[in-house]
Amino acid sequence: MKKKEEEIKTHTLPEERFLPTLLEAASWLNSLGYKIGKSKLYNDKNKGLIFVWADGRVYKSDAELYARKHLVLGKSVDIADPEMQDLEALQREKLQNEVSRLRKQIEKMDFEIDKDRGKFLLRSDFDRELAARWLVFKQSFKQFFRRQAPKLIQLVDGDLGKTPDFLEAVLGAVRKELNEMANTESFKIIFTENDD
Repeated sequence: MKKKEEEIKTHTLPEERFLPTLLEAASWLNSLGYKIGKSKLYNDKNKGLIFVWADGRVYKSDAELYARKHLVLGKSVDIADPEMQDLEALQREKLQNEVSRLRKQIEKMDFEIDKDRGKFLLRSDFDRELAARWLVFKQSFKQFFRRQAPKLIQLVDGDLGKTPDFLEAVLGAVRKELNEMANTESFKIIFTENDD
């Protein structure tokens, strides 16, 4: 094993094929357009993601392989191959889609929270409530006119001059029924066969 380490230490490479230190590798990768800090590079070295020789040298090919597998280009550069640029575009699109999906999930969660707080009603619940209130309103007026018809007839004695008195009595009854409906939270509706 020591013999191999000695061979590695004494083995010389053309300077253009390697970088003397990991710090130089980080600078070189940054010059290629990869966003990498020295602490990330050192952490990735400890994880075994980039190969560093015993004397601290890093082959440029190893650094580039590491970058292609584990980094994203921070800007477009001519040195990067076209496949890498396509990959960068795909990664950007994937990230944008993920952000869009997360925003929609947040909107849905916000809506559900508001709905649970009673801020919104389901359309079917609203329609059912509206129909129930209309039925109550309709029945209230039928009962009013059935009960009050004799009083209304006596009120005006068939005299057109008493129309304002008649209207006041009818509109007062309408106001009373509308106020009652507006302040009632729930209704009980019982249908019988002879209802209209």
